[in-house]
Amino acid sequence: FVTGDGELALIFEGLDRNEATVLMRSAIDAVQWKLQASTRLATRSDTSLVCGIACVHSPSKSFKMDDLIRSAWRCLEAARQQSGGSIKSIEVF
Repeated sequence: FVTGDGELALIFEGLDRNEATVLMRSAIDAVQWKLQASTRLATRSDTSLVCGIACVHSPSKSFKMDDLIRSAWRCLEAARQQSGGSIKSIEVF
């Protein structure tokens, strides 16, 4: 879904942290390549893509989904502090 700020948020089920990171790395690389190939978009300065990933494996009964969501947003903010194409991820327990 697209957030109110215009950011794309994806939710995957059945992927572990490494699989999600590899998938998102491939997606970012493909989009970056397409953007560079397009002369119309290549000059835009707002096209750097970053990704924040939070994963949970076998959550406990007391696990709160909000903790997972907040962790993903923190990872996204950390990725924004790096160069374009950065991915930050965390395993939440």
